[in-house]
Amino acid sequence: MSSKIVAIGPKDVISCFASIGAELRVTKDSRELSAAIENASRQTDLALVLVPEPNAVECRGAIKAFRAESQAVMLLLPTSAGGPDLAIEEIGKEIEKAVGMNLLKTESSSNP
Repeated sequence: MSSKIVAIGPKDVISCFASIGAELRVTKDSRELSAAIENASRQTDLALVLVPEPNAVECRGAIKAFRAESQAVMLLLPTSAGGPDLAIEEIGKEIEKAVGMNLLKTESSSNP
């Protein structure tokens, strides 16, 4: 059973995950982030991959490929830098898969 956690992204954003035992893979730009995600998709010992949301927006192709190829879970992390709220949307979808309903959906997000 895999139990390795990896955090990929800028050092100032991911360094806090070292305290929970995550391996840090520091990247400087979206090209490096995409390459690190692709490398992670080939690792069979990963259980969880953490990527900051603002950085992930530019690497959607690599993220989609990772999810298709890897058994590991990839979470996009919301940050104080803001973003398009992809992380909360994706976490809601994962919760919905697990329990049958999106517990994070608010009244305003359900109305078009």
